[in-house]
Amino acid sequence: MNRRSFLPKYLLWTACLTVGLYLAGSVAGFSADKTGKKIDIQLVWGTNEEKSPDETHKRLSAQETKKLRMFKWKHYFLVKRATVIIKPDVPTKKRLSEECEVQLKDVGNSMLEVELWGKGKLTRKIKEKVTKEDSVTIAGDAANDSAWLILIKEVP
Repeated sequence: MNRRSFLPKYLLWTACLTVGLYLAGSVAGFSADKTGKKIDIQLVWGTNEEKSPDETHKRLSAQETKKLRMFKWKHYFLVKRATVIIKPDVPTKKRLSEECEVQLKDVGNSMLEVELWGKGKLTRKIKEKVTKEDSVTIAGDAANDSAWLILIKEVP
């Protein structure tokens, strides 16, 4: 075999393999983004009362409560937790209570469009960055000097 004819074929084969693997990786990465993001949503009740009037509510841990110290309430109770998979540009709704529903839509660049629905009416619509490192908290007043909070974050 002539060494001169072998080298160009070897280089061509290596180049084709390299380009093929690069393209395969790009396509795989693209399709992984299209499968969706896993989002954790929590409906939390904040109060200065020691106990929740609802026995099914679970007190948040000290670590979770510490993250909410910017708010004025001393005690926080988990009303409901849900996990959803959202796909790019496809709205996903989740009911968190009889009166509360949230709709999430991945609008790209780690941005989520969040719609909050209360008693069947749109009460708030925001766009925020939500990643595994960046979460969003949305809060509103409730009766008896208490509040509701929606905590949204991406999970692995």
